[in-house]
Amino acid sequence: MHRLGLSTRVDSRSVIVAIEGELDIATAADLQEHIESAIEAHGPFLILDLSALDFMDSSDSTSSSTPTEPSASRAVLSRSPH
Repeated sequence: MHRLGLSTRVDSRSVIVAIEGELDIATAADLQEHIESAIEAHGPFLILDLSALDFMDSSDSTSSSTPTEPSASRAVLSRSPH
């Protein structure tokens, strides 16, 4: 069973999407939908917090790097150094 947790918060002008669990072919569409909704609701400055991500299939890396409107969105990938 694939488990993906997504949450959104806003900090200043950036929307931060925290991803936890497993990101793979079964959960990539959920992430893409969540990112698109977050950008639409909160603006184009996006930070993806990967600190609680346990697994990411490399074939799904395109879903996080392909904004719906590339000229209007900026994405930052972050992983805290524990």
